Amino acid sequence: MNITGAANQQTINVNLLNVTANGAPATISVPKGLLLGDVNGTRVVTGADGNLTRAQQSQPVAGNNFRTDVNVTGVITGANVNQIKQKQNSFLP
Repeated sequence: MNITGAANQQTINVNLLNVTANGAPATISVPKGLLLGDVNGTRVVTGADGNLTRAQQSQPVAGNNFRTDVNVTGVITGANVNQIKQKQNSFLP
C-alpha cells in the first residue's frame, strides 16, 4: 500500500473496508504512526535506530530490514544513517 500526502511525525488512520468480523462485513480503522527514522518502532528516533541501520549497511534491502532504508533508494548506506541522525529525538505524539 502506498500512502501519499502524509506528513512525518503523525498518526493516520487506515480504513479497511469489507473486513469480515463475526460473519458480517465491517469497516475497521487501524492507526498507523509515521515517523521517519524510527526503524525499530519505538515511536522515538534514538541512537538505537542509527545503530540498527549502520549494522545493515551494504546489505540488500529485504523483508527483515526494509525499515532501515529510510530514504527508499533500495540500498542501505551511510546516507540512511545520516538521515536518522538528523531526526534524532523526534517522536510520535
